[in-house]
Amino acid sequence: MSSLYALLDKTATRFPEHGAVYRGTEKVWCWRGLRDRVLCLAGGLRGRCRAGDRVALYSENRAEYVEILFAAWAAGLVSVYASCPEQSTVRSLKSG
Repeated sequence: MSSLYALLDKTATRFPEHGAVYRGTEKVWCWRGLRDRVLCLAGGLRGRCRAGDRVALYSENRAEYVEILFAAWAAGLVSVYASCPEQSTVRSLKSG
């Protein structure tokens, strides 16, 4: 797992109920909740992609971008950001 995911994991262990992601002043996820969602998504990504594959993240600016970004890192993928305000899609790009 990447060191960035390890940072999320460590923070979730130390501060499980503290706010991790906010939409304005509304708490969307605590650290433990974010980690749980990230691990679930990472499992799905591992089923479709191999470590080192590039994953394009098309998304408007939203809280879910944080979870899919950490999920890609947890799955050993390389994330590529592309702004797309009309949709949220994750698409695997074949390496090489």
